[in-house]
Amino acid sequence: MNERTRRLVALGLFGVAVLVCLLLVATRLRIQGDLAAFLPNSRDPQQTFVINEFKSGIASRFWLLAIRNAEPDALARLSQRYAARLRASGSFIRIYDGAPQLDAESREILFRYRYLLDSAPARQEFSVASLRKGFDQVLQDLRSPLSTLNQAELIADPTGAFRRAVALLVGRGEYGSGDGGSWMSANGKTAFLLAEAGPKSGGFARQQRLLQGLRGDFRALGDTGGARLTISGPPYFTVVTEARVRREIVLLSGAATVFVVLLLLWVYRSIPVILLAAVPVAGGLLLAGATMAGLWGWAHGISVAFGSTLVGVALDYPIHLFSHARPGESLIAAARRIWLPLRIGAITTILGFSAMIGADFPGIQQLGVFAIAGLLGAILVTRYGLPALFATGPTRLWPQGPRRGVAVRVPRGTLPAVYGLIAVGAVGLFSLTPNPWSDDISKLTPVPDSLKQADRKLREEMNLPEPRYVVLVRGKTAQAVLEEQRRLAPVLGQSVRDGLLADSDMAANIVPDAATQRARQQALPSASQLATAVDQARQGTIFRPKAFEPFIADVVASSSLRPLRPRDLGDGIVAERVAQLIRSNPDGVIGIIRLIGVRNAPALEERIRPFHGAGVSFLDMKKTTEQMVGHFRAEIVDRAVIVIALIIVTLLAGLRDYRRTLHVIAPVAASVTSAAMVALLMGGGHTVFHLVSLMLVAGIGVDYALFATQEFPDEEEFRATRRSLMVCGISTIGVFGILATSSIPVLHEIGVTVASGTLVAYLLSLLLTTRGREVFGHG
Repeated sequence: MNERTRRLVALGLFGVAVLVCLLLVATRLRIQGDLAAFLPNSRDPQQTFVINEFKSGIASRFWLLAIRNAEPDALARLSQRYAARLRASGSFIRIYDGAPQLDAESREILFRYRYLLDSAPARQEFSVASLRKGFDQVLQDLRSPLSTLNQAELIADPTGAFRRAVALLVGRGEYGSGDGGSWMSANGKTAFLLAEAGPKSGGFARQQRLLQGLRGDFRALGDTGGARLTISGPPYFTVVTEARVRREIVLLSGAATVFVVLLLLWVYRSIPVILLAAVPVAGGLLLAGATMAGLWGWAHGISVAFGSTLVGVALDYPIHLFSHARPGESLIAAARRIWLPLRIGAITTILGFSAMIGADFPGIQQLGVFAIAGLLGAILVTRYGLPALFATGPTRLWPQGPRRGVAVRVPRGTLPAVYGLIAVGAVGLFSLTPNPWSDDISKLTPVPDSLKQADRKLREEMNLPEPRYVVLVRGKTAQAVLEEQRRLAPVLGQSVRDGLLADSDMAANIVPDAATQRARQQALPSASQLATAVDQARQGTIFRPKAFEPFIADVVASSSLRPLRPRDLGDGIVAERVAQLIRSNPDGVIGIIRLIGVRNAPALEERIRPFHGAGVSFLDMKKTTEQMVGHFRAEIVDRAVIVIALIIVTLLAGLRDYRRTLHVIAPVAASVTSAAMVALLMGGGHTVFHLVSLMLVAGIGVDYALFATQEFPDEEEFRATRRSLMVCGISTIGVFGILATSSIPVLHEIGVTVASGTLVAYLLSLLLTTRGREVFGHG
């Protein structure tokens, strides 16, 4: 097969590959910004619970709303009107604004079972003295326009059992006052609301529609007197962050492309060079996109944004090829001549990213796969695609002009001195840093710090602390879980009295276990006993003799009711509330006890420890997530050690020269160390994204060092190497410098780390090429 035939075959294969990739990207690839992609996969039941809470727990469905900049009375009216519009929209299953909310089904269930659900001792509540107080309260409520109960309910519930059941249902008062008024801040300057979306409200498109509805309903109120609506919460984070990621992908990719084009125009002053250099870059990105489409059908915005910056790395391959192609030489011959350092550099970079493929974080997996596919596509197109498309490269890569010799001699001790300086700085910095790693899972999300800080401040105003501590109760049935919660209740109650926590919230508070309900039934008075007590308590009041017969009839009926079970709750708010606290899973049932206002977690955990054998566990969600992230980070570090060993073996096998291998490894180690120091100086410790960035720095450093340490047969080859390193270095530093301007913390950290590491790698490559030589530059 002659060269022309080989070129035609290569072109045919190249065309088919492009068409397949384009088809996959066009038909299957979706870009999304789901925050859950950067949450780790779980390894045990507790971790599974934590991750599920982050992804789809009740807290992930709450929209936090605040209305400001108006007088207190005006704010209260606005809040009530706004809540009414939101309820009428049907977009939310519940709006919490301080007013009690009870659907007809839930109201009927709670009222009928009130004496089985009421924790107040029956002996006291049905005494003559207690009944007399209850009758007096009924009279006051009948005369009050603010009462939330109708006359029939008041007469039938003089002990207040129904109201106590409702108070337990609404969540211990954390969603507003519950007294019929608006939910206001302590200073009266802000009105609060919570909008709870349904369990199937996830996804960017649905949440974006909800956000538009929230804003549209507020504008529809008309004249708000300058009042301003503030929105926060996990769903808001998803919409804003994904929109911002998509916007910044376009802006940063566009800015990087413009920068690279201008750089190439300035250096080469040739449009064909720019077009040729774009072919491997486009091929790499196309293969990466097709790989995402084929494996997942979607790609996270962070992966795409990071992958797009590989233009600064993938561009190195055609630049090396064009820079080393001599006048009249075919691209095939030039590619063969530089294939050794080009191939080894690409392999080592791909090896670095291979450590991420088996990661427990789906988003990190995508980053690794995207980078590997992109780099593999770029190097293959450079080696085989460009030579097949173009027989020879541009005839005039560099502007011609008068040459001026510039004698520069670098002392032989310069490189060791630079290495030593970096090593001393690293030892000093890391010795002063107790823990260079950050296992805070919040640092792995693309949510900007400004949004997280605003949300934290609003939660403090609303008295909605982060649900960090919970107690999990596991059992085969719901009844078994409720029974265990009943045994835990005295311990938690005593802990509240001792000041270890402010309160606790569990399903057993709303629907006690069957044994407890039967015990309360047995404590109810008989019809004759209750009738006698009611008649004595009624004396001296304005109530007629038979006024409280409905009350007596309900108490008697309660004695024969079948205990209420969670599955009997229907579809109203009672069912929803209990479903938040007790859930079925493949292994049985899990009950969640929310610990509110924990002040001494170690002491509280110690009190709960005796119950651990009964399926009870104390869970610190922050600590659990940190353990997950720490475990993943340790795995990545272990893999990185293996990858480093493989890179060294690859260098030794490819170069077959241990001295040159050492000269390649030394600047790579120095550039990675420098980038790690910069990341640490930025504060907050190293995250897995810094590890990703350091892998890329290592790959770039290997590429530069391989070309800088090669033997130069003549001055032309030496000049070509220096020029190609200059263009590669400036393009990569510039592209990742642009990425460092991102408002997305993850992209910003990657940009700063790679740009700083690449700068050191480039400067060291210059020292390597000038070590003991006389350098000639252009005037």
